[in-house]
Amino acid sequence: MKLTPIPQPLFATVMGLAGVSLAFRRTTIDEIALGFAIFATAIWIALTLGFLYKVAVSPGVVGADLLHPITSSFFAAIPLGGLLSVASLKGFIAEPILTPVWCFIAVLQILIMLAVMWVWMRPEVTTTHVTPAWFLPLVGNLVAPLYSFDLFPDASWFFFGIGVITWLGVLPVVWNRMFLHDQRIPLPLRPTIFILIAPPALITINIFNFGLLSPTDSIAYGLLGVTTFFSFLVAVRLPDIIRTPFGLPWWASTFPSAALASVLFNFSTIAGWVVLVPLSIWVSYLSVRTTRAYFRGQFHAG
Repeated sequence: MKLTPIPQPLFATVMGLAGVSLAFRRTTIDEIALGFAIFATAIWIALTLGFLYKVAVSPGVVGADLLHPITSSFFAAIPLGGLLSVASLKGFIAEPILTPVWCFIAVLQILIMLAVMWVWMRPEVTTTHVTPAWFLPLVGNLVAPLYSFDLFPDASWFFFGIGVITWLGVLPVVWNRMFLHDQRIPLPLRPTIFILIAPPALITINIFNFGLLSPTDSIAYGLLGVTTFFSFLVAVRLPDIIRTPFGLPWWASTFPSAALASVLFNFSTIAGWVVLVPLSIWVSYLSVRTTRAYFRGQFHAG
C-alpha cells in the first residue's frame, strides 16, 4: 500500500457526497441524506487534516500548485466541500455548533477565491490555462447561502451577488476555450465540463430559498431552462467525456448533477428521481474506485 499526499482535487469527493445528501433532503428520505452528510463530513475532516500535513511537510509543492493557473482552481474545493458539508448537516446538528464553522469556512472561501483570481491575472496566464474548473472558486459563493439563507440573509445576498457576477464574467472566457480555441480542453480534464451545470442550478436553488420565486412562477421556468440548457450542453459532449480514463476529475460530474436533481425536484418529483437514482449509484461506484486507487498510490500528489 502506497499513500500519496492529499491532492486538492480529492476534495471533489466531498462535494459529490454532500451534494447527493442535499438532493435527498428534497425527498422524504432523511436517513439517506444524513448518511451521505456524515460520510461527506468525515471525509472532509480527514482530507483537511491530510492537506494540512502536506502543507507542513511540502510547502513548496503546495505553493507551486497555488501559483499554477490550472491547479490553483482546485484549492477552492477545500472550502466548497466544507460549506456543502455544513449545509448538508443543517437540521441534523444544532445551529450553534454549525454556524461558527460556516463563518470560518465562508471567510476562507473569499480568501481562496481572491488568491486564485490573483493568479489568473498574472501576465503569463493564457487561454490554454482556462478550464471549466475555473468556476470552482466562484461556485463557493453560491454554495454559502445554502446554509445561511434564513439565518444571515444579508450575508447570503452578499455571497450570492459575488457568485452571480463572477459566474457571468468567467462564463464567456470558458466558452471561448471550449468552442473557439484551437487547443481543446485536455482529455483528463474533460469531465470538468459538468461544472457548467452548477452555477445556474445553484442560482435557481438560492432564489427559491430566498423566497423570491416559487416553482409555479413563469420566471422560475426560465431559470429551469437555463439550468437544463447547460445540462444538454454537457450531454452533447458526453461522447468525448466518456473516453476519459478514470481519475479524480470524474468527480466533477457528481456535485453539478446533484444540484440539477435538487432543481428538478422543485418542478417534478419524477424528474428529480430520474437524475438522483443513477447519480447515487455513480457516486457509490466512484467512491469504491477512488478509495482503491488512493490506497494503491495511483493519484499524483499535486
